[in-house]
Amino acid sequence: MNIPRYTSNGFSHKSLLDRARQFRNDNESHLSLHQAKNQIAQDVGFKNWKILEKEPTNRNRDSFYYDAFSDREKYQARYEVFLEESGVEQSMDAYRDFVVQEFQRESSNKENKVEVQLLQEIIDRLQAFGPESLLPQNFPEYLLIKVGDAFESFFSEDEEASTSTVPPEIIILLNAAITSEKNRNWNGEMTISEQKFMDDLDAYRLYLSFERFKRSLGLEYSPPTISNIFDPNHKVEIKTNKEFFEKGKEVFGDNLSPEFEYQI
Repeated sequence: MNIPRYTSNGFSHKSLLDRARQFRNDNESHLSLHQAKNQIAQDVGFKNWKILEKEPTNRNRDSFYYDAFSDREKYQARYEVFLEESGVEQSMDAYRDFVVQEFQRESSNKENKVEVQLLQEIIDRLQAFGPESLLPQNFPEYLLIKVGDAFESFFSEDEEASTSTVPPEIIILLNAAITSEKNRNWNGEMTISEQKFMDDLDAYRLYLSFERFKRSLGLEYSPPTISNIFDPNHKVEIKTNKEFFEKGKEVFGDNLSPEFEYQI
């Protein structure tokens, strides 16, 4: 089945293109198709058609919207609750708002479940093997990918990307575990400044990247220890190969050299 592409606010691209063509015809060719498309894009909340088309594709969202618009009876009961709670009359715009809200709610529920499972796995690992088990180089491949993706989500500038709660939890857990290791009489109270917290997040994210590059591209680097992973003065020694050198620029910038030190 060919699922149409939708905007994030619930309009199919095909229906909007049809509306633009109709709008141009209604204006007896005083408008070009380009101008008509821009006008329709503005009518549905976008600055112009180009920005509308550049909106990231989300096939899960497209499938959900297609199902909801194709089989309204399946969603009727929840739609009626939505109308009552929002105090609006039945209309196509109201149903579209309902569909968007339903997708966001279901996506949030799925993401929360995955987050809880991942965080529990981190806690179980910490309790079974100690703080060293949370160093990126000690993660099995599947967990390195999961945690790495969670950190990328957390730092993403994409408004549609979910903001993972796992990274802050890992930083808190690891700081607590390190403090407990250093001081067996620790009473469990801990204060972390906002600046240190963000610095620790940045450092851990970089070590995740280093480890992933090591496994995928053969990067050589000096992995962190419990004592230096959050040390702001610690320098990481890195040796690159040609493949990493090309792809690594995307992460570390144009100043990347075949052998260098990277200060966390």
